[in-house]
Amino acid sequence: MADQGKTLLVVHHDLSSVQTYFDQVILLNQRLIACGDTEVTFTQENLAKAYGGQLPILHQTGMIDS
Repeated sequence: MADQGKTLLVVHHDLSSVQTYFDQVILLNQRLIACGDTEVTFTQENLAKAYGGQLPILHQTGMIDS
């Protein structure tokens, strides 16, 4: 769809698959936390800002080191 000049907005809560499916990401938690290319935006620091504390699923998938 991107090749056709279309934009698709998806609400997605499976954090372990975000990097697989999305080129860009918006992190929200009552306000904008971060927005941009997934590679630079979907980071441990931004996720901590969005969710506070630690997210066990990210430890299990290896995205965040123990």
